Amino acid sequence: MRPSSTLPTTPCPAPPRSGHESPESGQAGSGGVGSATHQVTILVYDGVKLLDVAGPAEVFAEANRLGADYEIVLVSPTGADVTSGSRP
Repeated sequence: MRPSSTLPTTPCPAPPRSGHESPESGQAGSGGVGSATHQVTILVYDGVKLLDVAGPAEVFAEANRLGADYEIVLVSPTGADVTSGSRP
């Protein structure tokens, strides 16, 4: 039996429209460099290896402990929960 875990996710956001900047891009009024929360989106899918999710998430969590302001969001292509697993 393969170990697995279910990861709750949200739907993938639509890509930004051409010619429009995102709010995190440093536009005037964003509060300046370093003051805005930055969203880090990690795409997950059925069969994803937990290390491929946990490793990057832990890097940004450690940065938060040192004063950064990252919000980590897991997304899947359909927005449905996914099942992780590893193969022998």
